[in-house]
Amino acid sequence: MPTDTETPPEDYVALFSRLSKTWNDAAITNNYKAMQKLRREARKEPLRAGLRFTLPLKIPAQNPNSGSRPVPFVSTTEPATLELVEALQTGVDKTSQIWTARVMETPETVLVMKIVQLSMCVNPDLDHFFWGDWEYPPDFAPREAWVYARLRVLQGLYVPYFFGIHKVSTPSKETAGVLVLEYIPGQTIESFCQAEALDGVFISVRLSCLS
Repeated sequence: MPTDTETPPEDYVALFSRLSKTWNDAAITNNYKAMQKLRREARKEPLRAGLRFTLPLKIPAQNPNSGSRPVPFVSTTEPATLELVEALQTGVDKTSQIWTARVMETPETVLVMKIVQLSMCVNPDLDHFFWGDWEYPPDFAPREAWVYARLRVLQGLYVPYFFGIHKVSTPSKETAGVLVLEYIPGQTIESFCQAEALDGVFISVRLSCLS
């Protein structure tokens, strides 16, 4: 594992700390109830355009290979203020809430924030719990950060530049892990597959685990 890969802050996994030690029927039920309560609050006070978060971005190095994209310009060496602009993916039972975000110190720069809000992830109750179909939500952000660290040589060529893993407090006062990435404008999977006469629905389902 790369030495510079960050781990999530301790309070990011606080809601699951007890479950990591005692996965039993009572723990699963208690977790489900706790997440449903948080989800109700999250839906009352959702993420929305105009929200701002201050984050100490990790500016990636420019990929030196031919054909690579320039690193999106961020003018400050201090923590940057990111303002949510457009929702790319939102809703319940998602591994992340995905938004474009403008860097206020450099307004022409737009990045992507993948916000892993635990209450909006899949949290099955006891009647629908099966280990093989369920992933541990606090693992999502650090696992993806680990992957981007491994793919550093491909950043700016085939994968987005990665600006680090962070944490934020949502409007409902929930602590969430955040991945900040380069924004690459383009087609949706569905529109690409339609143009290429591919099975876009099948491919979208297969790729849903990545978002």
